[in-house]
Amino acid sequence: MPEEKESDKASTTQWILMGSTAVFFDLLKLLLQFIPFIGQIMAIAVGWFAFATFWLWFKMLGAKYSRKTMIIGFISDFIPFLDVFSETATILALYLQSKVEKGISKVPGGKMALGAVVQKGEQAKANQERIKNELANLNKTPTKA
Repeated sequence: MPEEKESDKASTTQWILMGSTAVFFDLLKLLLQFIPFIGQIMAIAVGWFAFATFWLWFKMLGAKYSRKTMIIGFISDFIPFLDVFSETATILALYLQSKVEKGISKVPGGKMALGAVVQKGEQAKANQERIKNELANLNKTPTKA
């Protein structure tokens, strides 16, 4: 039997609960930031507790809290104004990703089309690198004056 994806395991109600929990953690961290020194330490502890909470939540759903999930949260911590709501941004990104995957799987040939788009993107990136290398080599060759 094929393994279910994360998007198949979480209902809309669970996504709403996860989003609400993420907003709660983010608001708590924001309020703790106003307490000098001890507040910042407590906000870090709340961040770790939030990570553990969502990790456990995804484990209970049978889904992986993947590297991609952690990278989304890590990157959102460095974007101004988004860093305040890093957990909320992570859960929102995962929700949108799950809905896109679910929509693509319903469209006939959707997965195949997505694979073709990804392949074309990789080819374009390889071509861009090749052109950069060729330009660098042209700039290095001495010209006769």
